[in-house]
Amino acid sequence: MRPAHWMLLLSSLMFLASLWFVLAGASAAPAGSARAAPVATVKQLMDGLISPASATVYGSVSIVVSAEGEKENYPKSEAEWDRVAGAAAALAEAGSLLMAEGRARDEDRWNSISQSMIDASVVSMKAAQARDKDALLASGEALNNSCDDCHRIYSVDVE
Repeated sequence: MRPAHWMLLLSSLMFLASLWFVLAGASAAPAGSARAAPVATVKQLMDGLISPASATVYGSVSIVVSAEGEKENYPKSEAEWDRVAGAAAALAEAGSLLMAEGRARDEDRWNSISQSMIDASVVSMKAAQARDKDALLASGEALNNSCDDCHRIYSVDVE
């Protein structure tokens, strides 16, 4: 047998072995296995993720009126803007976590309010990414409303 024939035979065998590994790996993972089971309770999500992230977003922009006049507070550095955008992104992700199987108190209303939180958080995130203090300030109302709606319906005190 010529060396070219051996190379063709070896290449074909390597191709078949690679194909077998790909097919074996694909059939080993059951459908839907990428979905992780919830670990935290809703209260733990609120205490550990949602409350700190929302405090970062809400506290990032304000207008203080005093006897000395108006003072605007807003992120000044890239790191501060990135922190606010990250907190808003965390809130959006938390909305998805709230909709995980086993957490919803009642599917339709719970998921609708969670989606409102996601939508409002994305607006805040985009405003922070654009370094737009006015848009970030304006985005706070929808985000706050989504939080208040949930807390009112599910009898949780709103701070």
